[in-house]
Amino acid sequence: MSTFFRGTRDEGRCEVVMWDLDERPVPLPMRNDIRNHSPDGPNWGYGGSGPAQLALALLCQVVDRYLAEVLYQWFKAEVVAGWTGDSWFITRGQIQQWVDRHLADHPQRAMLAKEREETDQWLATLGENSSPGPTQTGTN
Repeated sequence: MSTFFRGTRDEGRCEVVMWDLDERPVPLPMRNDIRNHSPDGPNWGYGGSGPAQLALALLCQVVDRYLAEVLYQWFKAEVVAGWTGDSWFITRGQIQQWVDRHLADHPQRAMLAKEREETDQWLATLGENSSPGPTQTGTN
């Protein structure tokens, strides 16, 4: 199914929505839980924190969070910063095409994302398997 994304800016306030065919538009989750570049929300048309937050949010809708974390600054610079005016439109397919082209030119970035994912999984198992350690009982 195709997913569509649209951003509009009115009097400095930016709104970004997403929708599938047969569905109503809903706000795009900005993913401040992963990186909190812009607590004030998304933006576009330059290379700052608002466009970084938007780039991350868009990529998280198309690829896993680890790959999104590796690629979003390039996506911001090559796509989001180039959007001029008060509105823009992009499809999930267009974002995926950018990802595919980018990874074809920079395959090491996909490997970096995989390493980050494996590290997070390993750290999670450490937390699950950790115990407070042996306890001592006093016997005098």
